[in-house]
Amino acid sequence: MRRITVLLMSGVWLIAAGILSGCGWFQSQDGEPVAVVGDVKLTQGDLDRMLANDAFEEKSVEARKRAVTRWVNRELLYQEALRRECDKDPIVRFQLKTAQRDILVNALIDRSQNDSPVTEEQITRFYEENRNIFKRTEAMIHVRQIVLEDPKEARRVAAEVQRRPETFAEVARARSSDPSSADGGDIGFVTARTAYSPEVWQVLQRLSDNEISRPIPVDAGWIILQAVEHRPAGSIKSLDEVRSEVVNRLRAAERANLMAALAESLKLKEDVEVFADRVVPAAGASRSPGSRAPVGME
Repeated sequence: MRRITVLLMSGVWLIAAGILSGCGWFQSQDGEPVAVVGDVKLTQGDLDRMLANDAFEEKSVEARKRAVTRWVNRELLYQEALRRECDKDPIVRFQLKTAQRDILVNALIDRSQNDSPVTEEQITRFYEENRNIFKRTEAMIHVRQIVLEDPKEARRVAAEVQRRPETFAEVARARSSDPSSADGGDIGFVTARTAYSPEVWQVLQRLSDNEISRPIPVDAGWIILQAVEHRPAGSIKSLDEVRSEVVNRLRAAERANLMAALAESLKLKEDVEVFADRVVPAAGASRSPGSRAPVGME
């Protein structure tokens, strides 16, 4: 039977003497195995690099557990693919070669790209020149809520906050049974897709900014809603809302320009020839055995 080993230590995952220090998360050594599949080891250093490359994965102990499980599963499948000689398939070999090329190209661009941050001037200029791409595709309403189980109490509370709308958050903290009470009943922006129901969305649409609804029956009891702010479909998102998107777009454009410029400079040093008449096979011409049409050429 194939050997699969995952190391656990006294209920603490992946923590050996000296891993934790006061200056960071896990200070690992490459030689310490975390998991083994057959003769292949996943070291603590490998695990750190896996997590460092995943921008969306948190770096908690639970995240490390999930990463090891993913690695074990993938390694098992990889080794099985080798046993079945999937790597000998011509199409697979081409895909592997393409993947290796793309990884190395990205590494080259990473080394060449300027690490200086995008300036505030660049961000503002891009936003002002491209405001139309930041239009909202659906209406949004910023909502606060108070959730109560008893309908009589809901009517009393609704009357109270309708008289003094400025106290809504305070009353939500003191009276609402929903977890959002900790934030003064603030549940953020709601759309037609995320509202409790179409009926609730219709009520919200009829409310003016800061206006408060009557109690509405829902599964959790009775809710009282305050429409804090309306943002209609077609309105332009604020710069604060899209700042990270703008930065990403600017960095992507910089990367694409760098890649194109570097490729053009290399063309001056290398012999490059494109046979335009051979790009698209002639009608009736057969492809090499086992080959498939490239993406977009079928």
